[in-house]
Amino acid sequence: MDHLDTRTLQQLDAAHHLHPFNDNAALAKKGTRILTRGEGAYVWDAEGNKLLDAFAGLWCVNLGYGRKELGEVASKQMTQLAYYNSFFQCTRKKKKPRKEGHEDCLVVMAG
Repeated sequence: MDHLDTRTLQQLDAAHHLHPFNDNAALAKKGTRILTRGEGAYVWDAEGNKLLDAFAGLWCVNLGYGRKELGEVASKQMTQLAYYNSFFQCTRKKKKPRKEGHEDCLVVMAG
């Protein structure tokens, strides 16, 4: 299942994913845009088109795609404690940011 063609991926998407704010029946006929990679502020689709991601992945990729230093930090954190819920009076250890002048900010994990 490593190299499925675009149409097959579109059919799988139509069968198993509901896209918000869309007529999903019409979208299934048209076919979704299949994104394959990202770098900086850009993403590429399966047809090779380079697109500006002006929404920054709907505001969760505002630092850009393909940031190796962020991947390294995330990998380290995920090997220590990837996630824990905040129910039952629990939280996780927080870190102060390394950047001077941001002492009042804490870096926390979602959840």
